[in-house]
Amino acid sequence: MKKNLSTAAAAGSGIVAVTMLGAFVHADSLNYADLSSLETDLSQAAVVALNNHPGKIIEAELEMEHDQAIWEIEVVDENNQVTKLEIDGLTGDILKTKASDDRTPNLDNITGFSEVASLVQAIENGEIVEMELEDEDGDLIWEIEVVDASNKRSEYRVNGLTGELL
Repeated sequence: MKKNLSTAAAAGSGIVAVTMLGAFVHADSLNYADLSSLETDLSQAAVVALNNHPGKIIEAELEMEHDQAIWEIEVVDENNQVTKLEIDGLTGDILKTKASDDRTPNLDNITGFSEVASLVQAIENGEIVEMELEDEDGDLIWEIEVVDASNKRSEYRVNGLTGELL
């Protein structure tokens, strides 16, 4: 009898987990349903970030917080200091700036943020909602996520040193 209760409890937990996962996926897909309402796109948010904190962008992501679109952008300055900026997706205003103690690898020969964004936009019809430079076993790889008008997501990877689409 105890085994049946344990099995039933595990099955119930699994159903709850799958149901919650489905709800999260559905909620996430709704977040990007109307990117056309953004007044500040990725390139504009990047300009705002770099005008306020010169350096190299290593990450940019569109987040939805309480029905507000916010670009989170991380910039590395000449001293290798990382600063995270939150930029309003409607107004382009900086909402928050936070310095980090994170350090990055040498970015001198890296294929830049705007070059990678241009490469992906030339082959994909949609809005870039996330770009991140990742260190994968010593290889620097840009990971890019694009959402099109029908809310379909596509992911791309670009070699950070050569600029080649992987």
